[in-house]
Amino acid sequence: MILTLGAAFVAFSVTSAVARRAGQDMSTPGLGLTSPAPLRVEPERVDLGLVAAGSMNRQTITLRNTSRRPIRITSVSSTCTCTAADVPSEAIAPGATAEVAVRMRAHRKAGRINERTLSFFVEGWKEPVRVVVRCESAKASDA
Repeated sequence: MILTLGAAFVAFSVTSAVARRAGQDMSTPGLGLTSPAPLRVEPERVDLGLVAAGSMNRQTITLRNTSRRPIRITSVSSTCTCTAADVPSEAIAPGATAEVAVRMRAHRKAGRINERTLSFFVEGWKEPVRVVVRCESAKASDA
């Protein structure tokens, strides 16, 4: 029995290594994988620049599915209520993209820098994909 389990483990390890070298996706959604989700964010960092103090600012980012199966964004969280993003309603097909609006409210005092992180959670993966959103608040006449 121990020999059989050992042989099965070796066979799986070799198969996984060969598949990885060949670029095949060996992940199985739903297993709570700790590797990064197959989602690329473009741009990786959002810098809204100098914006009017207290104003709501937005920019669109692109989420690209880099896997060979459809993926679904289950939720988005932020390190601050001043920053938010929409969750795509549909699964993202392999190789396809989804446009997502990212919003950040600038600090109400001029000269303050907001830098917050949005975390996109993908069904089947424990680790979210993160994007940093930044802006600097300024007097309305300076923005």
